[in-house]
Amino acid sequence: MEYVSYIVLIIFSIFVAKRFFFVANYKVEKEEPVIEQIEEAIEEETTKEIEEIFYELNTHDIKINLFPASTFSGYSTMLLYKKIIVDNYWIEEPFHSSFTKILCCIDENNFWIQSSRSKEIIINFRNFDGEEERDTAVRVFDLKEILNDVVLEIDRRAHRYLSKQDTHILLLSSMIYTISKCGNLDILIEKKEDDLKTWSALIEIFCMDFSEEIKNKIIPKNNINIAMMQKVYYSVIEEAREYPNHLNHNDSQSKEPKMLSGFTSKQLISAQNY
Repeated sequence: MEYVSYIVLIIFSIFVAKRFFFVANYKVEKEEPVIEQIEEAIEEETTKEIEEIFYELNTHDIKINLFPASTFSGYSTMLLYKKIIVDNYWIEEPFHSSFTKILCCIDENNFWIQSSRSKEIIINFRNFDGEEERDTAVRVFDLKEILNDVVLEIDRRAHRYLSKQDTHILLLSSMIYTISKCGNLDILIEKKEDDLKTWSALIEIFCMDFSEEIKNKIIPKNNINIAMMQKVYYSVIEEAREYPNHLNHNDSQSKEPKMLSGFTSKQLISAQNY
């Protein structure tokens, strides 16, 4: 009986071994074609010629409505227009036109600011007709140079914390403030009794297209950044170059200001090539 049990155990072991061998062999046969297919696919991809695809992007320069460089008679004012308007894409109206109007007016007129560091020298003389005349020799600053430095410094500081609209208002306000310091302002407007009336008169010339609310904010006295504006102005004045000038008291200083009668229309111009 014991031998019968050994024989049954041996037969069962042989049966299990055959079964295991059959399953393992079947699995290898099933996997080999799959592996071969994957290897063939990889080889096909690596040997396939790589096709280069070029995508044509929009490489044309963006054109925006700008006043052409010929609008300005001086290089410094044209460069200031580029730095403030063109480089920042600040073409919103009426800021764009008001800013340009101020630059062109300053460009075309010989405005100056009297230096507080120099003394006035009165010169009495007789002209060719024997008539007595009087001149005042004085040293002055060129308004174009002062305005350029003030605007750039205000813009540099305002970019840190002000919104675009508030920056626009501050720039115009600082320009009005600077122009009001001119010693020959009567070329542009009649003499006013106080600064507020002077500022208001200048705003009506340069910022007439703004709403009354914005005009009121442009008045330097009403601007919340008046302290910074004054600090920048006097800092620029301290470093500015002085020029000799003289005033003839017998001549009327009221002249016809060169304004914007021939103001060039805006054109579509590439900002990158301005």
